[in-house]
Amino acid sequence: MKKWPIVTLAVLIINSSLPLLAVETATARSIATNGTTEAVSSLVTDLSAIEETTTKRLESDMASSNRPDSQQLADTTETASSLDSTTESSTSSETTTASESSENEATRPQTVSAKPDINAAETNEEAPFVARTIPTAEKNPKEGSYANGNWGGYGSGGTRFTYYFDTRELVIDAGYVPSMHPQAVPWLGHHDVKKITFNGPLTYDKTSILNRLLTGFFKDLQDVTTINGLQYFDMSNVTAMNEMFKNCYHLKKLDLSSWDTQNVSFFNDMFNGCLELADLQIANFDISLGSQFQNMFNHCDLLTDLDISNWKGVFPKTIFVDKMFSSLKNLNSISLPSGEQLEINADLPFIAPNEVYTGKYSSTAKPTLVYSRTQLLGSHTREAGVYVANKQLYGVRVTYTDENDHSIRSSQTILGYYHDPYDATTPEYQLTLPGYTLVGIPKNTTGILDNSVKSVDYIYRKFVTPVVETNDSVMYAGQTYDAKVNFVKGTDHLGNALAWNNPGLTVGGDTVDTQTPGVYHKTLTYKFEKAETVTSSYTVTVKADQTAANLQDVKLYVDDKFDANAPLKKSGRSRWSSD
Repeated sequence: MKKWPIVTLAVLIINSSLPLLAVETATARSIATNGTTEAVSSLVTDLSAIEETTTKRLESDMASSNRPDSQQLADTTETASSLDSTTESSTSSETTTASESSENEATRPQTVSAKPDINAAETNEEAPFVARTIPTAEKNPKEGSYANGNWGGYGSGGTRFTYYFDTRELVIDAGYVPSMHPQAVPWLGHHDVKKITFNGPLTYDKTSILNRLLTGFFKDLQDVTTINGLQYFDMSNVTAMNEMFKNCYHLKKLDLSSWDTQNVSFFNDMFNGCLELADLQIANFDISLGSQFQNMFNHCDLLTDLDISNWKGVFPKTIFVDKMFSSLKNLNSISLPSGEQLEINADLPFIAPNEVYTGKYSSTAKPTLVYSRTQLLGSHTREAGVYVANKQLYGVRVTYTDENDHSIRSSQTILGYYHDPYDATTPEYQLTLPGYTLVGIPKNTTGILDNSVKSVDYIYRKFVTPVVETNDSVMYAGQTYDAKVNFVKGTDHLGNALAWNNPGLTVGGDTVDTQTPGVYHKTLTYKFEKAETVTSSYTVTVKADQTAANLQDVKLYVDDKFDANAPLKKSGRSRWSSD
């Protein structure tokens, strides 16, 4: 870091004030010509106060020249900030006076800028230029009243910007910016801005120390909700981003994925106070030179997911990380690179062990990878991935017993998190067991997981060997065959009596042709899922039809008794019968 001799710094600040005094005095005289003599006195008085303040601060700095260089630089920055703040107040007064004195003018001045300090070139530094906004007399039908201004600039230099009062939007064109100092930014005079849009790349002198210290760049823009075009900033030489977005209470989203932060040392309080920031894209930050991270995300109450999966840096324990992540009280997940790529001894938010959480963090890809909040970021062996608050696991035990309460299979457990639903009616848990049938289904087969002890108990009945009894039968040609005649009785796999219409009974074997005499072999089989299958065999005999009478002569003697059946040679049969 470049060291500033106190004498050189004194010359720089005093000389940079003189051209500003000359320009402001000339402007005041011009205004006085139009009849506003009071403005002259006010401006000169204010600018004299600036010079007096500068002199006193420089004398104080000279007296403290024996302090460490780092402290001198910090005081110098504070002095410059105070000077710019005073200049801004003077500028505001000038703007109001110029606006009131020129209401009837056909043409209004758009910008007022200071001339460069020739002594600044000797130190390769310049005092910050204050961006000035002069209200215009125009009113655009679509955009309403607005004001134009220049971000710094000498003559045709600087970058043009426009502030729209109705929508409270600040639009900044692409171009050259003489100073990126936070006290020279266009929104300094429009703290009620709600939306900032950068339309193109901004170029500036990256060798200037003031352009490398962007502390508080957007700080205290408490109404801003949107900042577009941040990809147009070249951050490759920036060394300080602390408090950059501090107290941007209503900022909703930030995409900083294109920022090159390889030279940044100060990240502390960068997003502190962004109460409504819910979407933050900083996955590609290079924090290898970082040394200050305190309160980086403090009070980011709506930030639930944080992706730092490409962050780079392995740090000693001496860097400042107090409340870097631990204040993210609503953080649900954090995406991390491997421990070899990023190792930082920062704590994650404290999660009190309760019925929902264990108080630790685990990988979503490998739930068995569990770390405490103080170990995760500092683990050199950590695997890359998404880490979430580790939840308590709850289970429902599913048991399988017979009617005598004897276990017939090992139990299973349905695992889940607090208040997750469970369902034990799926085929994975409501099982079909060989040799058994399910006879008891409990009422709690579905429900919600919690810390109460739950058990789903399925009851089964053991199969018995079924029984099927049949008999043989005889019939005559032309008669109708009914297989039910051959079924005698039976019992099913549970020992219950079998009815003829039981769906488990099946008739098989030969097809009985009732017109053709012969012996037909039949089967009757009982089958139920995985129960034992039994089969009974029987025969059906078909005989020729003999229903026509076959008569013969009968001899009778005197006194013989007549037998009416005597003329019949054989008996005819009118129906079939079982043997």
